[in-house]
Amino acid sequence: MKYNELDNWNMTKLDVLRRQLLVADPHLALPSADVATIASEKMTKYLFDLDNNRGIAKGILIAKRAGYDINNYPELIAEILKRADKYPVSLKRIDQYGGHYEQKIVLYGQKGQLSNMVVGWTVNEGKTWMATAYLEEV
Repeated sequence: MKYNELDNWNMTKLDVLRRQLLVADPHLALPSADVATIASEKMTKYLFDLDNNRGIAKGILIAKRAGYDINNYPELIAEILKRADKYPVSLKRIDQYGGHYEQKIVLYGQKGQLSNMVVGWTVNEGKTWMATAYLEEV
């Protein structure tokens, strides 16, 4: 991998580094990650909805790089939830809806290409739900 798939090698190193940060400081964990949820509508009416001007650009990139789209979004939901307790978060702000956290995960997509995904979470009264997700270059 190191020589033939340099991008994946670099993303694998980043993945290990991020996970080690959480191990070193458990206070960086996503609150209530074990009960985090992602509404199907975040996928069907936002990321992969051709009529949603704010979300579709994010969804197109996710489909292109990671292989997730409107037809297999439950697998993307499962992948994000599986990783929610493995990566550190940073608190971005607190408002009437709760605490807004940003989490950077390494998405192991269906195309064999690792991707840097930013997941926005909202936490309020012991509940945690995904607010947004998008791919970002490292």
